[in-house]
Amino acid sequence: MKGESSKKILFVMYSAFGDVVRAIPLARRIRDRFPDHSLTWLVAVPNDELVRALPYADDLLVWDRSRDNRAYFELLLRVRKGRFSRLIAPQATDRIAFLSLLSGIPWRTGNRRRPSPAFNASWQTFLDGLGTVPDVDGFSFKEPLLSRSRAKRASLRDPFIAAAIGASKVQKQWPLENWMAFGRLAVEAGWGLCLLGDGKEEEEKAAAIAGSLPSERVLNLVGRCSLTESVAIVQQSRLLVAGDTGLLHVAYVSGLPAVGLFGPTLPEQVGLGAIRAALLADCPDRGCFRWDCPRQDCLRSISARSVFEAAASLVPLTDGGLS
Repeated sequence: MKGESSKKILFVMYSAFGDVVRAIPLARRIRDRFPDHSLTWLVAVPNDELVRALPYADDLLVWDRSRDNRAYFELLLRVRKGRFSRLIAPQATDRIAFLSLLSGIPWRTGNRRRPSPAFNASWQTFLDGLGTVPDVDGFSFKEPLLSRSRAKRASLRDPFIAAAIGASKVQKQWPLENWMAFGRLAVEAGWGLCLLGDGKEEEEKAAAIAGSLPSERVLNLVGRCSLTESVAIVQQSRLLVAGDTGLLHVAYVSGLPAVGLFGPTLPEQVGLGAIRAALLADCPDRGCFRWDCPRQDCLRSISARSVFEAAASLVPLTDGGLS
């Protein structure tokens, strides 16, 4: 931009985790397009852990949304003091529009459905200038994150399947019995299985799954990895099985084969319409987004056998296990 007093970009994509993952190829393309600019990524806790481990941002502005509104206004002051020359906001929220309006940044573009005084540059013109930004573009981490993640899964021989056994909503979780049945089919076929997740309920679920299977074939890392370490382990696997979770977006962006399990959401509703294998619940109201639905276990209708067959179709088997 002519007359810029600084060459600093503020890139605004703060949540949710899956959306932050999907924004990584865009951030990398912006860095390539503006090599003489520094890029600061505005991100929310806990997604800052992921962005810190990536080589695509020079600095971070971290927003702790668990605090009261003072945290937001403190963030606004930090933006104004940053003296950025450009604001790029693919995340369309009223709070970001308000921040943009009061930011003092001279060049502001945002992904808004309606015209807004908060942004003075066309989003589509900006995208046209960037050129094609592929959805499936992959990404890599800095050291020592890669070394830590490899060390944590070192006891599980390659190749292995990553299994994200939880989800943010109970309605998006595949039941314990289905996971146990899938695990039996997988290890009998010679696959290694790495269980990923977090939280007390998922730890109990993972313990039950691992306890029902041969210990040398299963690695239970639920509650034992940071979110970013889990992402790196997914990238080191040969295939991911998961419900509608952020790790499923990781697999998609990384070009990793994945089997996605869907019920209250559908792949095309959450930006995963092109996922390699999507299995849908046998429910007349699938895709309802009803978190108060009485049918909280609609994913139970997706059988372990169907998931195993979908996985085997993506990653062919040999007599000794994965090919």
